[in-house]
This record gives sequence, C-alpha cells and structure tokens, in this order.
Amino acid sequence: MAPDSDLPQAAALTHSSVSTDHPIYDTGVFARQLSLDTAGISDARERRQRIVQALATARQQAGASIEARFDTHPRTARETVRARARLADAVISVVFWLATETLHPLPTPTES
Repeated sequence: MAPDSDLPQAAALTHSSVSTDHPIYDTGVFARQLSLDTAGISDARERRQRIVQALATARQQAGASIEARFDTHPRTARETVRARARLADAVISVVFWLATETLHPLPTPTES
C-alpha cells in the first residue's frame, strides 16, 4: 500500500480516543461552576484574575492529556489536531459565556 497505509488504523480511533473527560469540555457546566466559585469575590480585578488562572490551569491539564495520548499513539496526528481544536473551542465558549454572563452582563436589559 501507499505511505498512507496506517490511515485505516488511525481512522479507527474515534474522537473519544483522545481524552475529553476534563470538565472544561462540558462548557456550560464548567463556566457556571467557575462563575459560582468566584461569585463571592467583590473586587472585579481579583475575580477576573481567578477566572483567568482557573482557565489557564484547565487548558494546561486538558492539553497535557492530549499530549500524553499522542506520545503513546504517535500515528494519531489527525486526532490530536482535532482534540486541540475541540479544546480551543471549549476555552472560547467558556470565555464568551463568562464575559457576557458573569464579568460584563448587560446591566439594563433592553427590549430590542
């Protein structure tokens, strides 16, 4: 077969083969929990710092899981790229929710 002879083996590995068990992948729950965990902090700057620290830690942990899977299965580059993209999507979703619902909610809702 051609140089791509390992593709069927790599294709057999599903998206779930790269761990997505970190809580950040459940974006709604993760964002709400992070919001609740920092709700008691009255200083806006400190609250933002705590949220940024928690997000950075979560991203690092999830990224380490992706890297560990790739280290043990080096022919799964495509799945690794997809896992990195899913992680980026999760982080962006959490940041958007926190920015619009927690850090800067619309103080006076309008009818439009």
